[in-house]
Amino acid sequence: AVDPSRSVATGDFAVTDRQVEPLLQALAAHGITATALHTHMIGESPTLYFIHFWADAPLATIVEGLRAAVDAAR
Repeated sequence: AVDPSRSVATGDFAVTDRQVEPLLQALAAHGITATALHTHMIGESPTLYFIHFWADAPLATIVEGLRAAVDAAR
């Protein structure tokens, strides 16, 4: 928490190819910025994509957005 009305969060999700687009859409719909999309490994199966994010909003808004992203990736 930065102050009582503002929080920031950063982190990343590791998802398969079919989960990338729904997760990105959920983050964007909740004002959370995807800052990077990439892979770390070569030749793994299934391929995992890492989506890094940055959020700057009231805590409840961030939590709601991250929950939506997790749900979208299911």
